[in-house]
Amino acid sequence: MHKVTCATIESFLENIGDNTQIILEPGIYDLSNIVMSGYSDNVFFRELQVREERELVLRKLNKFEIIGAGYDKTKIITSQYYADVFSFERCSNIHLEGIELGHYPDAAYCSGDVVSFLDCQDINICSVSMFGCGVRGLILADTHNLTFSNSVIEKCSDGITYMEHSTDVAINNCEFSKNESNDIILSHCDNIFFESCSIDIDSNISNVLKLRDSCGDNIKIID
Repeated sequence: MHKVTCATIESFLENIGDNTQIILEPGIYDLSNIVMSGYSDNVFFRELQVREERELVLRKLNKFEIIGAGYDKTKIITSQYYADVFSFERCSNIHLEGIELGHYPDAAYCSGDVVSFLDCQDINICSVSMFGCGVRGLILADTHNLTFSNSVIEKCSDGITYMEHSTDVAINNCEFSKNESNDIILSHCDNIFFESCSIDIDSNISNVLKLRDSCGDNIKIID
């Protein structure tokens, strides 16, 4: 695997590709006002129909990792409130670790989520903080074999996570705090496991979990 250390948002975007591990130095990486061309075929900026905003889409990546250097905070942010911070499409073998992701600097109304995966598989997210005002922290659609561990979703405006047509998802030892809504919504999902997760209200996962449509029988919550 090719390994590269980056200290600017431009260097980060330029090095996105298959079979690549990007180590991000501590700092703030702002996606809001970047140049939209000159990157690989894996990097795409989707033009939104609202307020001339755009969101970063990482697509068709295989064996790609983003790791925070670890000795101080590494934040990837956007002030595009209608955009997801990261949107992965048709990717596999993705690893995120030791970073913070969210909408910044102002707490305002958002219609974008923090991180979304569409038609992806074999995803590992570890020691990551996802913060609002995004609508939800984590969105999965047609995504399979994902592990989300030792991580935080906080200050989101409409829920913790939404999953549809997804299977084999393990959420372990995670904290959900200060979200305006604590909804966890599953639709047409199976083999979804929550273990040792906490919510900062007088509740538990079973009280905020909402199953819609045809979910399978293997949805488990383990304290």
